Amino acid sequence: QASSVAAFAPALRAMGCGASIKPGQNDWLQEELGLQNSSGRAVKDTHSSRKWSGAALKSDREMLLEALKQDVTLFRHAHDALKADREFVLEAVKQNGFALQYASKEIQADPLVKLVAAVQTSGGSVMQSADPNFLRNREAVYHAVGADGLALQYVDLALRSDPEIVHVAVKQNGLALEYANPTLQSNHEIVLAAVRQNGCALEHACPFLQANREIVLQATAQHGESLRFCDAAVKAEPDFILRVVKANGNALPYAEQTLQKDPLIMLIASVQIDSAAFQNADDGFRCSREVVLHAVEANGEALEHVPEHFQADTEIVLAAVGRTPTALRFASDNLQRDEEILKAAGIWDVNPLCNSEADHIKEAPAGFGFVGQTIPCP
Repeated sequence: QASSVAAFAPALRAMGCGASIKPGQNDWLQEELGLQNSSGRAVKDTHSSRKWSGAALKSDREMLLEALKQDVTLFRHAHDALKADREFVLEAVKQNGFALQYASKEIQADPLVKLVAAVQTSGGSVMQSADPNFLRNREAVYHAVGADGLALQYVDLALRSDPEIVHVAVKQNGLALEYANPTLQSNHEIVLAAVRQNGCALEHACPFLQANREIVLQATAQHGESLRFCDAAVKAEPDFILRVVKANGNALPYAEQTLQKDPLIMLIASVQIDSAAFQNADDGFRCSREVVLHAVEANGEALEHVPEHFQADTEIVLAAVGRTPTALRFASDNLQRDEEILKAAGIWDVNPLCNSEADHIKEAPAGFGFVGQTIPCP
């Protein structure tokens, strides 16, 4: 089994898929893929002879599924047991229907697997010509909407009222919310999942949830235009619209008209889209700590364009790197080595296994603008 997974290593390295392997998976597999542990050092081959447990096998299956999203032909290298595993192949064809050609002959002939593969490659409309029994079968519908959420419109009405089925559908395609039973269009969890996948799914939520601030924020962060589907009163709240444009400046044209012309909201929306817009702000805004804080919360890179004394302000720099970690390069020299700020930027190594002084040093990634510098860590 180890050798069959090793066949994936070159392709995974080339695709940068190593990052999808989670801590706790087999060290030998991490080494084979050229990964590093949390201290930044190559993983030592201390467990290469470890037998796979059920948990390890499950983790490996997840990794292979992740790899298949990038290159379905990798399935040809999978172990024969996986090619003959119906559940695994079902998950694979939900991601890419062409994976079916690498499955075992028996699985290739399975009617449900063939249907799900066809839905994924050709779209949910395939369900119109499917065996009517499939449209009433919960297992079949569950997998079909996992391949294309819009398949929900063709299934039995009773299954459009099934919360689990609808949740799977909207996670795959938020616009499937249109075809859910109205009672589920009022379900907070389902609507939230839908707008996270496609903000414009807000159009199909019940009026009450179209006025829900959490849901509107999620929807507009994903798709600015979705603001046009929210409650009119919400679009007229200055403080709320400021929060909206911090997440997505493209939402501004759909706010209430007077707010579209509000100088602060206009500035923050512009900065969210292009950090350099802060250079053109008037001096009253550029010298206002409150406005600078709003700006870096919208786009951390705006830290480059604020007055120098704000680049030495701990709260402002924290907000900037919390939004955009690479904004750290614009902080003052002292704050570039501040423990709290480095942790917020995600480059403070807290590996508890460090034993030597060298182990306590982590090189900042190239994107941070500190190439060649090292950061001390506990």
